[in-house]
Amino acid sequence: MAERLEQAGAVLIAKLATNAFAGGGELWFRGLTRNPWNPRMGAAGSSSGSGSATAAGLVGFSIATDTAGSIINPSMRCGAVGLRPTYGRVSRYGCMQLCWSLDTVGPICRSADDCGLVLAAIHGADRRDTAAVDRAYVWPSSREVSTIRVGYAAQKGEDAGREDLQVLRDLGVKLVPVQSTALLKDFDLTYQLIVGMVTMESAASFDELTRQGGPLGVQGWPSWWLHGHLLSAVDYLKLNRLRAIMMEHLDNLLQTFDVYLGGELALYTNLAGLPGVAFPRKFEKEGGFLSPSAQIMVGRAYDESTLLALADACQRALGLNERPPLEKFLAEKDQILKDEEFPDEAKLYID
Repeated sequence: MAERLEQAGAVLIAKLATNAFAGGGELWFRGLTRNPWNPRMGAAGSSSGSGSATAAGLVGFSIATDTAGSIINPSMRCGAVGLRPTYGRVSRYGCMQLCWSLDTVGPICRSADDCGLVLAAIHGADRRDTAAVDRAYVWPSSREVSTIRVGYAAQKGEDAGREDLQVLRDLGVKLVPVQSTALLKDFDLTYQLIVGMVTMESAASFDELTRQGGPLGVQGWPSWWLHGHLLSAVDYLKLNRLRAIMMEHLDNLLQTFDVYLGGELALYTNLAGLPGVAFPRKFEKEGGFLSPSAQIMVGRAYDESTLLALADACQRALGLNERPPLEKFLAEKDQILKDEEFPDEAKLYID
């Protein structure tokens, strides 16, 4: 992937922060990765440095990894555009393996159009990652936005006033209301599924490190790996059978539309390896700071072109041009650091 970026003319500017072993959160060994909109708030994670640096304009784009939201979460928090591609769309060669059946690599940019351009440079098969495959991908997409069918969770009596739906109506897309009974609603089961996959596969990935007695005290990972060791091969097979049933249900649901609007299916699509994109929908004043409010959309496997075409059309229609007030925050840096109160978890890194 890095080789393909170099071949496309990209220049490596920096390697950015992530927390230990790419777990959720924005704490690393130098402390808190800051949100460029509010430096007293974290940038979310685990790809926190990628989200923060891109939103702040420090880099033109960044590469991030995602196991269970590590591209989408910092993009939402930082007001960037993050694309989690279909599982297998981009080679993971050279990246740390956390969970081989979930790990994906994708771009964080400031526009969906840029995400499309970066994906065009990095996608494709790689003999060094057997999960990476060649599938058709074209950017810019030639599909007319008005032909895209968008599913959304129907909210009785509220649909007419929803701003997110109005943007799509103005674009001329076909809206497909989905009744809540048709959606995958068992969040607790899905959470347990993804926790089970992460604990067992990451325990296997770092088995040698664990048996050597380290690294203890790293953001709870040892307890997760212990959990993974205590589960059995039978448990792993049962989880994967449940996962296959969920994937079949999700595939049937996505046959009725091209893109789903909303984050309700986020964890399901992670487990199913489907693409998702997050982009800023509006900015609101919150505690004296501008705070980005994000829109999530998910699509069909290997159909990032349609997903990004719709996200790009939405961004252009919204016309947001806000930028983080970095000069103001730099002037206040000393006071911000003086006022900082890190949680106990962060002291592992700061001390």
